[in-house]
Amino acid sequence: MHWRTTAFVGIAVGRTSPGNRRSISAPQHLSNLFWKFGASKSHHRHWQGPTIVNMSTSATGSTPSITTADTPATPPTPASPAPRKHYHCYCLRSLDPSHQYKTYIGFTTDPHRRIRQHNGILKNGGARRTKRAGRPWTFVLVLHGFPDKITALQFEWAWQHPDRSRVFRAVVGDTEAGKMHRRRGVKAKLDIMRVLIQYCEPFCTFDLDVHFLKEEHEGMFWELMEDNNKASSLLVARQDSLPVQMTAEVRQIEQMPFWVEMMEARERKKERRQRKRESRKRAAKKKGSSSSRSSSGKI
Repeated sequence: MHWRTTAFVGIAVGRTSPGNRRSISAPQHLSNLFWKFGASKSHHRHWQGPTIVNMSTSATGSTPSITTADTPATPPTPASPAPRKHYHCYCLRSLDPSHQYKTYIGFTTDPHRRIRQHNGILKNGGARRTKRAGRPWTFVLVLHGFPDKITALQFEWAWQHPDRSRVFRAVVGDTEAGKMHRRRGVKAKLDIMRVLIQYCEPFCTFDLDVHFLKEEHEGMFWELMEDNNKASSLLVARQDSLPVQMTAEVRQIEQMPFWVEMMEARERKKERRQRKRESRKRAAKKKGSSSSRSSSGKI
């Protein structure tokens, strides 16, 4: 016990403040004194409650005994881990025949929700550019594996503005960057992405997965990778393949990591709700049976 706490044990018992009608109990007054006279931070961390003065006399019959009512702290309940977020950049193309070269580059944590926002199925969200013209939209590819949101947004900006991106211009040169920015269509956007993930740091060091929705676009991407004319215009050594830590394959939305984890989380949530419903039913049934027994006993 702290020495300041023991010093005030004698005056803590049954003290009544002058001019105050209410009596202050010993534990309450002792607690006030403890904090008033400067309990240190270490005591603040470990102090579990006031010391209780037991007014019952001991076997010898004179002085009250001092006991403590300190109870061990209840360990905090471990919080459930936060659901993991997946950061994606994606490319859309318009299915409208009058806008066949129209594309859109974006960022999202949920591609399935985002495409519905772009197409107006969900009212809230969706970029202004995709609302004006081009609907319906479809995915060309989804790029997955960014370590955080900031990095994914930086990649999105460089993909949208290669002529203004320093890392992109450092690889291909200012003139070529301007030309690539002015080109339209899916092939032009794939070519910009190829340079970013193949040569531009830090993007070329990430464990990225390129998920194409159609084999047609995957084939177009690999043709660009093997194109000697495109490779020879770069200011770095020619490289015909992706970095070893990256993958490129055809996958549907339902096969992507974010979707698999989201479905598993929904199943776990459904199971928890089912268990809660069952426990409530058991409790109600038990309560009903006990009330029926008590009523029959009264009769």
